[in-house]
Amino acid sequence: MKGRQMLAIAVAIAVAVMGLVPAAALAQGAWPERPVKIVVPFAAGGATDQTARVWAEKLTQGLGQQFVVENRGGGASGSIGIESVVKSAADGYTILYTPNASISREGPRAHRPHG
Repeated sequence: MKGRQMLAIAVAIAVAVMGLVPAAALAQGAWPERPVKIVVPFAAGGATDQTARVWAEKLTQGLGQQFVVENRGGGASGSIGIESVVKSAADGYTILYTPNASISREGPRAHRPHG
């Protein structure tokens, strides 16, 4: 599959995952207007990190804006990275990249303070 086709599929999947976009978001300028952070809730070098970096490179090339992978490991089965995304600004410039198992396991707990 060619690079542009892969990018088109990736963007289509991302749009499908985001669901319906509020009308206010449609009124804003082109996205992305600044670098986008992709949070991987695991240490660098693993399979999730490596695939996130491939996607970041493709998105950077295809959309003309930098996509930066930030590893937020440190244990806790990914909940530290997931929580950092949950607490980030809801502006579309912080994206979580993680296996489905992390979300299904940590999702309900990510909204509650730990401790």
